[in-house]
Order: sequence, then structure tokens, then C-alpha cells
Amino acid sequence: IFGGPEATRYLVIMYTGLGAVAGHDYSPWLSFKGGKGIATSGGVILYTDPRFFLLTFVTVIGTAIVTGYVSLGSLMAAVVYIIVHIVVIGRGACFAWGSAVRTYDPQYRAEIIVIALIMAGMAIWRHKANIQRLLAGKENKLSWRKKEKA
Repeated sequence: IFGGPEATRYLVIMYTGLGAVAGHDYSPWLSFKGGKGIATSGGVILYTDPRFFLLTFVTVIGTAIVTGYVSLGSLMAAVVYIIVHIVVIGRGACFAWGSAVRTYDPQYRAEIIVIALIMAGMAIWRHKANIQRLLAGKENKLSWRKKEKA
């Protein structure tokens, strides 16, 4: 479909990942409702490069620990996902496991960045209620204390 396998491997992974995230977010079996795509996106990121997964994972956990908001951590990871793709792909590098091809056909650079923007945009869009609660100061915070039984 996309040409030679070496030049298009990363592009195929990105399209496949986008399909997985979209299928999770808008499942036809759940009346086109679903989750927010963060865990599915994490799986896509882990498949493309475990180092990039570690960066986004630390972003989620670090933000959640510092602020107390897991949703803010997820949103920050989406922003990091966009920025890192623009920087890394923009300079001609590529994420990949050690055994996978580390380059791709430059003609796909813009397409890969657009797919990353769509995936991150979907995550941000699915968090719109969380964003509204964050802005209103009504978002639930993490609690490290045990809940007392009534």
C-alpha cells in the first residue's frame, strides 16, 4: 500500500496506531463512545520506541505527583507527544526499536507529524470535560490517604 517496507514502516505503525486509538475512543460497539485513548496511545508509543514511552510515562506520573491531577498528566503527555514528534521528525530522525529501521522516506515527514497531531488532538479533545473541571477548580485530585469507612 505505502511502497517499500523499509521506507514506510514508521508511517504504517502511525496509521495503525491512529486506528487503534480511534477505535478505542469511538467504538461502534459502544455507540461510538469510549475511553480517552491514553492507555491505547501509550501502547502505540511503547511499540514505536520504549525510550519515547518512558518520556511520556514520566510526564504523566510526574505531573500527577506534582499537581495531584492525573488528567493534567495525560494532557501534558499529549503535548509532549506533539512537541517531540515535531522536533525529532522535523530534523529527519525517527523513533524505532533498536532492530527497526531508523529512517523513513522524507516525503512522509509531514504526514507523520499530522498523524501525531491528530492522535494528540484526540486525547486533548476527549479530555474536554476534565479541562473544564480543571479550569473551574473542580477536578478530582489524587489522594494518598485511605478513605475512612462511614
